[in-house]
Amino acid sequence: MYQVKEFGPEDADKVIFMFSGLGVRYWQLNLPGLPLWSFRRSGWRVVFYQYSWDVMSSVETYMGTLKAVYADAEQRLKVLPTDTRVAVFGLSWGSLAATRLAASFKRVEALILNVPYSDPIVHLYDFKPTRRIPAPAKYTKKFLGSTEAGASFGKAIAAYAPYHRAKDMGHLRVMLFFAHKDKFFLPKYMRKLCTALQKHAKEFEFSESENFGHTLGASKYNFQSGKWLRWLDRHPSS
Repeated sequence: MYQVKEFGPEDADKVIFMFSGLGVRYWQLNLPGLPLWSFRRSGWRVVFYQYSWDVMSSVETYMGTLKAVYADAEQRLKVLPTDTRVAVFGLSWGSLAATRLAASFKRVEALILNVPYSDPIVHLYDFKPTRRIPAPAKYTKKFLGSTEAGASFGKAIAAYAPYHRAKDMGHLRVMLFFAHKDKFFLPKYMRKLCTALQKHAKEFEFSESENFGHTLGASKYNFQSGKWLRWLDRHPSS
């Protein structure tokens, strides 16, 4: 259900874990100016995770894939040399595993979130029709299956949800991008997330795209990966 690929020098002294969005393949972020390309060229070791849209077929598949991705990343992080700089990037669905990894390990210095979730259970009950999901209420009912399943999902996903994990980010510098016209991750929830991160993160900055939705907003910010590198190197981990 997921694949992981590594790029860059094996002996690099800085590693970034990149968790892509659903259906986004590594080559799509490896074009000039995009995150994988930029970090590779700057000497970072990149651990890249990708997955298919099948993840959204059921609660069981969703959580099973998320847990497997996180477990793999956790193991890879634990065996890195102690003096290795570590950063984490999450794009859309990838923001979930990225959040848990960054919030759970004090050695992670920075977290970059591009059009992320705030709280998945909230988004499931409150999003606008899209081309992929034209009937939100019908989709949510089918996805969750039952009220009991929804409650169980809400509890399980909290460990990965940026809004719920903000309180655990006191060691992190966080950069976040969201889209004003995003139909799934509605701006009102993104602003609540920003408030929580401003309160808890070691350092926080964000940008809001006024003219784009989810996909185009993500693309716009992905082309700012050079800015992310300058931001990371401006205040290297002490």
